[in-house]
Amino acid sequence: MNWVLMLPILIPIVTAILVFFSWHKPNLQRFITTLGCLALILSAVILLLAVLKKSYLVSQMGSWPAPFGITVIADMLSSLMIVATSLVSLCVVIFSYVDINKRCVRRGFYPAYCILLAGVCGALLTGDLFNLYVWFEIILIASFVLLSLSEEKLHLEGIVKYSVLNLIATLFLLTAIAFLYGITGTLNLADLAICLQHTDNTNLVSTIAVIFIVSFAIKAALFPVFFWLPAAYHTTSYSASALFSGLLSKVGVYALLRIFTLLFIKNSHYLQEILLILINFTLLIGIICAIAQIELRRIFSFALISHIGYMLVGLAILTPLALAGSIFYMIQHMLCITSLFLLSGYIAYQTGSTDITKSRNLYGKFPYLSIFFFICAFSLAGMPPLSGFWAKIMLISAAFISHSYLTTLLLVLTSLLTIFVMARIWQNMFLHTAETPYRCIAPVLTFNQKLSLFLPIIFLTTLIIFIGFMPNILYTLSNIAAQQILNPQGYIHAVMGS
Repeated sequence: MNWVLMLPILIPIVTAILVFFSWHKPNLQRFITTLGCLALILSAVILLLAVLKKSYLVSQMGSWPAPFGITVIADMLSSLMIVATSLVSLCVVIFSYVDINKRCVRRGFYPAYCILLAGVCGALLTGDLFNLYVWFEIILIASFVLLSLSEEKLHLEGIVKYSVLNLIATLFLLTAIAFLYGITGTLNLADLAICLQHTDNTNLVSTIAVIFIVSFAIKAALFPVFFWLPAAYHTTSYSASALFSGLLSKVGVYALLRIFTLLFIKNSHYLQEILLILINFTLLIGIICAIAQIELRRIFSFALISHIGYMLVGLAILTPLALAGSIFYMIQHMLCITSLFLLSGYIAYQTGSTDITKSRNLYGKFPYLSIFFFICAFSLAGMPPLSGFWAKIMLISAAFISHSYLTTLLLVLTSLLTIFVMARIWQNMFLHTAETPYRCIAPVLTFNQKLSLFLPIIFLTTLIIFIGFMPNILYTLSNIAAQQILNPQGYIHAVMGS
C-alpha cells in the first residue's frame, strides 16, 4: 500500500476519531483539529512532490489487482486540489476558534468537519465510480451536520433546499453508475474507459453521459440547478460557509473533468455543446443575480455560481490552454472565495452586519481590513496583476482561439460585471461615509480573538498575491494536469498496467 497516497484520507478520519473522544473538551477539539489540518497540509505537499516525480501514484487496496479491487490514484489535478483543500481547511479551522461556540462544538462541529475533509480527499483520489458515490455521500452527510447546527427558520429552509437537490443529484449519479455497470460489468474508471472505447451501444452511452451531466451539474451548482447554493451558504456559520464555498462545488467540477475526459471522450462533441450552453447561462445569470443582492454572503454565493462557469470552460473547449486555465482558475478560486467568505464573517464581527446598506465607512474605521478585502475582491474580478487575472486571460484566449466567440464575450462580460459588483460593495461599505438609520450591535472581541479571525485572511491573501506575482509556478503545474487529462491512456496504463 502506498501510504503517501492514503494519508490525505486517513489523517482526517483519525483526527475525527480523536476529536470524537474529546467530546466535552472544546479547546482540545480545536487543538486536535488544527494539528490534523497541519498534518494534512504536510501530506498533501508530499503527495504533490511524489506526483511531480512519478506522474501517477496508484494503490490497490488489499493487493487486489485492478479492476477487481478498490483503486486509489493521484495525478497532478487531484494533488493540486488536495493541497488547496488542506490550506483552506487550516484557515477555516483557525477562524472557527471564535466563530463556532462551545454549544456547536459539543454538538459535533469538528468531527463533521474532519469527516467532510476525508470525503473531499477520498472523492479526489478514488479510482472507481462506486467509491466516488460513497465519498459524495460522506460529504453530503457531513455537510448536512455542519448546516444543521442552528435551528433558525432561514437555516432550516437552506438545509431543505440543499439536502433535497443533492439527494436528487445522488439519485441521478447512482442511476448512471448502475447503467454503466450493466453494459460493462465494471466500475473501475480505467477499466470503464477501455470497455467504453469498444462498445457499440453509443446511444445508451450518450444517455448515461447526459445523466452524469445532470448529477454533477447539481453538485457543481451549474445553471439551472444552482439555487440550493445561495439558499444554504448564507444561513450557516461563517466557518461552514467558507469551507463549503472553497470545497464543495469544486468536487463537482473535478468529477465532471475526471469522468468526461476518461469515459466519454468519444462522445465529446455533443457533450461539449451541452456543457457550453450550460456554462454560458451560468456565467451570465449567476453574476446578474449577484448584482441584485445586498447581503455579502449572498453576493459571493451568486458570484461563486457564475465563476463555476470559468472552471468548466476548459472541459467544454477541451484544449490544453483551456484546461490549464480552468485548473489554474479553480485552484486560485478555492483560496480567493474562502478568503472572501471569511472576510464577510470578520466584517460581521466588527460591525454587526454584512448588509452593504447598513455597514458604512469601513475604510475609515478599519483601513487594514479594506486592503485585504480589496485584494481578494478584485482578484475574483480578474484585475491585474492578481491571481484571477492570469487564469481569465488564459480562458478568454483559449475560447477565442477555439472560435467560441459567444463564450469569449460572456467571459469578458462576466469579468466586467464582477468588477461592478465588487466596486459596488467597495463604494457602499468602505467609502460611503454617510450615517444610516440602522444601529447594528457588534460583539466585543479581545485581541486574540481578532487575531484568530484575521490571521487566516492574511495567509490566504498572501497566497493570492504570491500567485499573482509568480503565476508561472501554478501555470506549470496546471499545464501538467491538463496534459494528463488530455492523455487518458496514461491514467489507464497507470491503473491497469500494460
